[in-house]
Amino acid sequence: MVDSAERPERPKPVFSKSSFMTAVFYEGRFRDTHLNLSTDIDKHTEIVERHFKYNKDMKVVPISAHVDQASHELNMAFRESLGLMLNVWEDFPVQDMLFHNTDWCRHFVEVSEKGEGNISYFQSEEKRAVNVRTPIKPGRYLQKFFGDFLTEKQIQEMAIAFTEYAKPPELFISQDADVVEAVYRNGPNSCMKKNDSQMKSLVQPTRVYGGPDLGIAYIGSLEKPTGRAVVWPEKQLYGRRYGDIERITIALNASGYKEGSFEGARIQKIWDDRYEAFVVPYIDAVPRVREVGDYLVLDSGGKITARETHGLGTSNPQRRMPCEMCDRVFPEHELRDTPDDMIMCRSCRAVFYFTCDYTGDLYPIEQAKEGRYGIKYGPDAPTFFCEGSKTYTLDNNGRQRITMFDNSIWSRDWFDDYGFTDPVTKKNYPESMGVEYEDLFGAMVSHETIDDHADKLLELVTSSKSRRDNKALVSYTVESFAAGYELPIIDIQEQSGYVVIDISMTGHGGHDCDGLAPHDNGWFVPPSDLRPLNEEARRMIRDAKAIWEGR
Repeated sequence: MVDSAERPERPKPVFSKSSFMTAVFYEGRFRDTHLNLSTDIDKHTEIVERHFKYNKDMKVVPISAHVDQASHELNMAFRESLGLMLNVWEDFPVQDMLFHNTDWCRHFVEVSEKGEGNISYFQSEEKRAVNVRTPIKPGRYLQKFFGDFLTEKQIQEMAIAFTEYAKPPELFISQDADVVEAVYRNGPNSCMKKNDSQMKSLVQPTRVYGGPDLGIAYIGSLEKPTGRAVVWPEKQLYGRRYGDIERITIALNASGYKEGSFEGARIQKIWDDRYEAFVVPYIDAVPRVREVGDYLVLDSGGKITARETHGLGTSNPQRRMPCEMCDRVFPEHELRDTPDDMIMCRSCRAVFYFTCDYTGDLYPIEQAKEGRYGIKYGPDAPTFFCEGSKTYTLDNNGRQRITMFDNSIWSRDWFDDYGFTDPVTKKNYPESMGVEYEDLFGAMVSHETIDDHADKLLELVTSSKSRRDNKALVSYTVESFAAGYELPIIDIQEQSGYVVIDISMTGHGGHDCDGLAPHDNGWFVPPSDLRPLNEEARRMIRDAKAIWEGR
């Protein structure tokens, strides 16, 4: 008897005589289905064996020689058939039985809708192509295809098990969102049975099936559903089934439901402000939805996707959250965490926090230690304060510290740029406290060294008991140094019984000062009314000159 009447049309594959779908077995177990374009089964088998790293027990069994390369429906139908037999006969040697005779691969066995407890199968590939099934009692099917493997007792027991399995279980149908969510959380596995941490949506996305048109059908208990399917109760239609597919199909069919399209069905409209998107689950029946009033409507031509597994009707969800400092809302990827567990936008974090250029850690801005060139160091960085630059510098085990003449600490890089070492005193000074005297000292010297030499000259000249003008002459020279003029003393000597002081006039030319007239050769000659120096003064000038030249 053919039970094709009133049976829903199964999607027919696009035939291609150069395509094969096969079941792959080895080590006594089903392993996978394989689809390939090939000219003959032997070549296809060779390709599959290479793909699966050939095993001596491998069997490559043709399921169909006429399939489109993208025939997902055929593959799913095969797996449902296999799952049925494994579930019904799990207490029997079903794996060995199926491995023994692989004709069942082309049968696509399921529970018959005609004759309670019967098996329904395709007798040939030609009948499968036109969706014509043949019903048969479980015992006769087992005897016909596995009689040489199973004992009579096993056949009898397995036939009874199938008949019991095929009895319609109690079916529960609900349009309550809480029940829908519980069925998905507690029931068969699928892409919509994820932990909340794996979902982006504000709520469990399947809650949208809580009316007004769609709902959930399930078998088993609410705490442990064994099979489920989305249904349209008013039209008594069901979609893809999950879990114990055969038994929930039996229950649905027994309740008058048929497999059909959900095009045009309304679901709940839930808006997620965080992502500015609608909550939409992955919907098997229809790929897209559209907004209509207070609901979303399943519509293949809609603009909102229903083929994402993160729970939102957008392909690239960008979560939006407020900055806890300025309260403005930003996409989640533009927000940053802080050490004190705040969430801030980039602008606020840049104002109130900084990243240490040494450790890479984040710190409040008030803990920043400013370095040169805009560098910032945190409190854990090994730094010291450079009193020259007024910034912090990495210590490098003390090798970066320079002690200055007044015991202040400079960094080595700041000293290299703006400091010098006096060749006379061997002390470190800022450049602002030095003068270039290549002729006299061969390097930059400090005002301290210059003052020491001027003081000695002043002491020597004035100790000669000369008149006040001698002292004024020397004072002028000393003040010139203090003012920063490049007027180094080159020589002192006596000319015609008077003190004569030679000073450099670089960049200044001759000039008058306190009645002193420049000599033609650059010497300053005291006025004629100065009293000649006595012998003691002459001796001191000679000693001073010797000391001066000795340096």
